[in-house]
Amino acid sequence: MFGGDHWELELTTLLVAVGGMDGTQPAALFDRAEGTVLAALVAQLREVVPDGRVSVLAPEWTAESIRGQLPGSVSVTACRTIRIALDEVVRHAYEALAKGDEVSLIDGGIVAHNEALAVVLTEPTSGTALLVGGHNGSSGVRTAEDIVLSAGSSVHAVTDPDRDGLGVLRVAQTDLGTLAEAARNISGMGRMSDTASDLVDLVTVGLVRLGTKVKAVPVDPYVLVRPHTQLEVGAALVDLREVDEDRLRLVSSGRPDDGLYATLVGRRLARIVTRWAVRSGISANQVTLGSLAVALLAAVSFATGARVGLIAGALVLQISYVLGCADGEIARYTRRITPFGGWFDAVSERVKEYAVYAGLCIGAVRGGDRVWTLASAMLAGQAYRQMVDAGFAVRSAEWRAEEAPEPLTLPINLRDDVPATADVEPSASAAGHSHGSSGGTGSHRATGLSFPRGAVDLLDNTNKVPALVWLKRTLTMPVGERWLVISIVAALYGPREVFLALLAVTTVAALYMTVGRMLRSIAHA
Repeated sequence: MFGGDHWELELTTLLVAVGGMDGTQPAALFDRAEGTVLAALVAQLREVVPDGRVSVLAPEWTAESIRGQLPGSVSVTACRTIRIALDEVVRHAYEALAKGDEVSLIDGGIVAHNEALAVVLTEPTSGTALLVGGHNGSSGVRTAEDIVLSAGSSVHAVTDPDRDGLGVLRVAQTDLGTLAEAARNISGMGRMSDTASDLVDLVTVGLVRLGTKVKAVPVDPYVLVRPHTQLEVGAALVDLREVDEDRLRLVSSGRPDDGLYATLVGRRLARIVTRWAVRSGISANQVTLGSLAVALLAAVSFATGARVGLIAGALVLQISYVLGCADGEIARYTRRITPFGGWFDAVSERVKEYAVYAGLCIGAVRGGDRVWTLASAMLAGQAYRQMVDAGFAVRSAEWRAEEAPEPLTLPINLRDDVPATADVEPSASAAGHSHGSSGGTGSHRATGLSFPRGAVDLLDNTNKVPALVWLKRTLTMPVGERWLVISIVAALYGPREVFLALLAVTTVAALYMTVGRMLRSIAHA
């Protein structure tokens, strides 16, 4: 068995907040077909995070009845006030920090798909993250570039909220000290009622206002509802049943930026492989290894130089491509994503492609056609194209890191973020003034960049036309399109024609990508 793609989830403490501190029935105790909302949620959490330690923070008046509903392995802590619940958050944060643990806070009254919880609680790259949905008029959060800039609660307002927090907050180990500080700060607020019940929202406010980078993770396409009445629970259950969760998970395991051939053919076939591999317990790395072996078989077939070998190689190469699509899907579907798996996939892609080129060259020589010069020219163009793409990707990541928005750093006792927003506006105008005061150089610079910026805006506007989006993706000649060219031309003609076709399309792709990357780089200056 070839391993290496398994990702071990860190130890996780799952704090489930029941609410109902004011004596009213909390949503967590509403009825579901399989018991209460809380009991169903705890069962989901134990399924989504099998090794997680579930702790329920319940109002004092209902703690005993809740203990009777839940398995004995689930601890239930009676909290007379919201401040006692916050003290429990502090305790769990310090305990988790000492154990190398993580802490997640979950509203006990939510009705959700398993995957809606899993996208935050088990995603290896999410870090500190909040599950968010569309804004429906509640206190909400304001986000930018998938970062929570400001958050609201029952006692904190947000200027221009665009999303709603959905009561699922994951705190990475590196932020546990801040979590404890945030909970203490909120507990010390004089204006907060002891009967407040929105523990997750309050802690989110505390984290964000201390400057913690909280990632906003969208719940779409899954369903998660925070019901306020028994009727809303019933409606949420209907929504859950109407959505095929497994199909959505499989579809979302694909890549959103695939080329036309991958979207129409490769991914559709790969999903069949992915579903079979997941059910059979076959790992992503094993499929990657299988794809590599099949591609090497295609290279051997091409190396025969015979017509039957070229046709067989073309068909086998497409099988390798489908397997190459499936390995990433399996890793994302199972959330077994590791640096090694990504490295192995990337390296195997290059080995497969260059082995196929070598096989075609050997086959051509056997047929008396020396194509080494033509193949070298094509490889040089391909290497240049990949260098341009990789270099721009690295620089784009640096730009995003440099320009990532910062959460608002505000006192916890400040009701809203209007004063902080007002403070930001003068500094922005001052920045604009400083650029303008740089004299003729600044004016000349703005004029010099007008064409690149206009061209980039034009390119971005083409994203509104689906046909142009697919055309641009095809012009970059991703691996699916390259392998399609190899298979068709090799089966119908021969190695020389394959390299001629690849040289032509690679040249077009290299020119298109060079111009586009240059314009974006200059416009960004």
